[in-house]
Amino acid sequence: MTTFSFYPIEDDVEILVKKILPAILAIGCSLLAYFFVPELDDTSRKVLSVFIFAIFFWALEIIPLYATSLVIVVLLTFLLTNLDDPKSMPLFFTQFANPVIMLFLGGLVMAAAANKHGVDQFLMEKLLVKLGNRSSTLLTGFLCCSAFFSMWMSNTAAVAMMLTLSKPILDVLRPNDPLKKGMVIAIAFGANIGGIGTPIGTPPNAIAIGILREYGLNIDFLSWIIMALPLVILLLIIAVAIILFLFPPQEKTVSGIIPQKIRLTRQGLYVMLIAAAMILLWLTQPLHHIPESLIALSGVSAFALTQLISVHELRTIPWDILVLMWGGLALGEAIQMSNLVDTIATFQGLNILTLTLIFSLTAFLLTSFISNTATANLLLPIAVSLDPLHQSFLPISTALACSFSFTFPISTPPNAMAYATGLITIKDMFKAGFLIGLIGLVLMLIGFDTIIPWVL
Repeated sequence: MTTFSFYPIEDDVEILVKKILPAILAIGCSLLAYFFVPELDDTSRKVLSVFIFAIFFWALEIIPLYATSLVIVVLLTFLLTNLDDPKSMPLFFTQFANPVIMLFLGGLVMAAAANKHGVDQFLMEKLLVKLGNRSSTLLTGFLCCSAFFSMWMSNTAAVAMMLTLSKPILDVLRPNDPLKKGMVIAIAFGANIGGIGTPIGTPPNAIAIGILREYGLNIDFLSWIIMALPLVILLLIIAVAIILFLFPPQEKTVSGIIPQKIRLTRQGLYVMLIAAAMILLWLTQPLHHIPESLIALSGVSAFALTQLISVHELRTIPWDILVLMWGGLALGEAIQMSNLVDTIATFQGLNILTLTLIFSLTAFLLTSFISNTATANLLLPIAVSLDPLHQSFLPISTALACSFSFTFPISTPPNAMAYATGLITIKDMFKAGFLIGLIGLVLMLIGFDTIIPWVL
């Protein structure tokens, strides 16, 4: 007798193992945390329950990451606010309008406008002309260019552009030339490193700044750059050395690459002027005291008013990243309003350097297997709460460590895009990425007592 099924049995088993069973386990652990931790007050038990739910759903991606953030906001609103009080109910809703999310939105819109009008490719073409055809210089140039663009735009968009621009070089190289692997890895790692450099470079930076502001510590745009840029430069130098050592070019020069001359349109010029004004105002914020979020929204308004961006470009912005950040900020708000962290006596007895080492290593390991934004959402609310005296060292170091995710393709979108080219293997990425990430972690901890205290 023949049986028919709309879905293969293998798919049902996979869904059961990867989605349903982990979801049941997550909900079960959340309920156990609420009902069987009597030493906590009711608010703290509710926050702990939601936090455990977030750990499972973000780490295992039982549902999309942004969907987990939405569920967290809804749960926190139901559990911790008075639904009959119009002033209390929006407590976690307003985190989506958090100034740091508006700042990140400004960076995304600026990048979308630059991409639409070819500003990014225009700048890249000018840089390529300066690089010449020496193999090591090309690899170094692409690494640094990828880092520079990812400081101001989505690292995913930066890598997509850089991989496209590197195609003429990759096409003329011999099939077995290690430079092919080196170029692709350099582009991905450059984007990961560059994201450390600015508050809008990667979501963990923005989440850290947003949560710190809830505790009354304001880190402006320029202060973050002064603090993070030395680490970025050191990591770029180390990455170049390691990649060239592991993937040495067969030839000293690459012949047959002539960058296509790209002309800047009038609209592109306007985009450059607005973007330059935004960046200048961000960098000089200590002088004029205009909030970075207001500068970002003013830039978005300028792009919209001049029709340099349309509804189509706004729809292509990765809103899911903003929603994911929303969940982390809401969770941070919930932890702050509860007494949850005050009960963690084990951590409270440790000095700040030991705590920084523990959280940085945890972030470094977690980001090898789950999204660095999800890792930041999980660790930063606790890191800020456990650092009541310094209110900066621990969360900032944790946020930076979230960007040392060079090890596997699943660690970051740039890694995944590099692996998707088919030119590198997981082993190639691991042997270069693990070493760079580990050295970055050591450098950050060395700078713990020098750069961060000086800036803050």
